[in-house]
Amino acid sequence: MSLPAQKAEEALCFVTTDGSASTGGNGEPRKLDALSKLSRRAADMKAALKEVRLRQHAQERTDRRRLEGLIGAALLADVEAADSGARSQRQAYISAALSRFVTSDVAIAFLKAKKWL
Repeated sequence: MSLPAQKAEEALCFVTTDGSASTGGNGEPRKLDALSKLSRRAADMKAALKEVRLRQHAQERTDRRRLEGLIGAALLADVEAADSGARSQRQAYISAALSRFVTSDVAIAFLKAKKWL
């Protein structure tokens, strides 16, 4: 069977009123079953992809929090380890960054209490 004839036959495939598949007389409901299986597989693949993306996003958030903690700890240790002249410069630099990027009232109050703002 040529490709155009096969496409024409596939276009004639329909579902009868009793729910069985028909292709206009040759009795091949397998095409609808295959299409249904492909549709279910596509839905399963979309769900799996969504799950992978959610896990990846959660891992990115975890990594971001870890970086924030590590970098913050390193900067704090750097300020504490510096001599008095360098300490005031480093603390001023970090205080300027904190005042630009910290927006939570609770966090600002905490930083002011600890003399970072």
